[in-house]
Amino acid sequence: MISLNLCVDGNYFLYRAVFILHRLRTLYGDLETLLLNDYNNLSNAYTFNVIYFISDSKKSWRKNLYTEYKGKRKKEEKIDWEFVFDTFDRFKENIKSRHNCLLYQIDPFEGDDIIAHILKETNKEGSSNLIVSNDGDLHQLLKFSTSDNYINMIYNHKFQDEKLYVPKNYSIFLKHVEDNSEGDIFNLNDDINFINYFDKITSKAKIVEIDKEISYFKKIVAGDSGDNILSVVKFDPKTKGIGDTGSNTVYAMYKQKYPNEINFDSDEFIKNLCDILSIYRKNKEDDFKEKVAENIRKSRQLTRLDGIYLPKGFQEILYENIKI
Repeated sequence: MISLNLCVDGNYFLYRAVFILHRLRTLYGDLETLLLNDYNNLSNAYTFNVIYFISDSKKSWRKNLYTEYKGKRKKEEKIDWEFVFDTFDRFKENIKSRHNCLLYQIDPFEGDDIIAHILKETNKEGSSNLIVSNDGDLHQLLKFSTSDNYINMIYNHKFQDEKLYVPKNYSIFLKHVEDNSEGDIFNLNDDINFINYFDKITSKAKIVEIDKEISYFKKIVAGDSGDNILSVVKFDPKTKGIGDTGSNTVYAMYKQKYPNEINFDSDEFIKNLCDILSIYRKNKEDDFKEKVAENIRKSRQLTRLDGIYLPKGFQEILYENIKI
């Protein structure tokens, strides 16, 4: 039987509403109403097992590790952000007593850390998750298991450009659910309800299949401009990095030499990638490889959504504060 949770990226949820209303010039009259309407539409669309509403902490352990982290982001100066966050706090007070709704904002974690922890633990229990977000970092969490009967998906809901991000070969999971369902139109069960809900979303949202290996490999090689994380071959302002096209080439070169599934958490991955980048950049010097290896480790710690990269003792904080 499919058990499905809803995980809402609260920051995406808020900023989406803010910028829609800012463009319409109705922000200061309609924000709380739109937030409540959006929440009700999401929560009432399906009988979710649990609704997790996640907000970023005002502090970030990544910022302490890398002071330039997200350093190029700027807030829209024409928006009264004090009003926005006061309204958001009232909205969260309103929904925290709702059925099956759990709100989490834990210092010094970003929402990604909390969502990753929730997915890891709920997947162990055989629960699926629909994440509402537009954060590409979360693509590394997209996966499914037919043995444990779960799938993780990301829903990016916009008015005219809705997308459902699903793990590569997701159709295998859907077929597994359909083949093992005992429901029929006169005896609906959770599996049939899940299939119907999936069909309802995909009737209006474009399905985007994500190969999480390729997605994360490219993030390591090319960096992330949104978070101000540089390409691993960019050592100073004068050094040219590797972009999207180049990272595709590097991935193809890597897989040609190392065709097995990549273990991004291994030292072997770092060594292998340094070797490939050395060939790609035509730089055989040991100093080049040493700098690249250092950048890979730094980038991996900042971007890899896994408890092993959290500062010492931080993973325990998540276990202590989050109910699964």
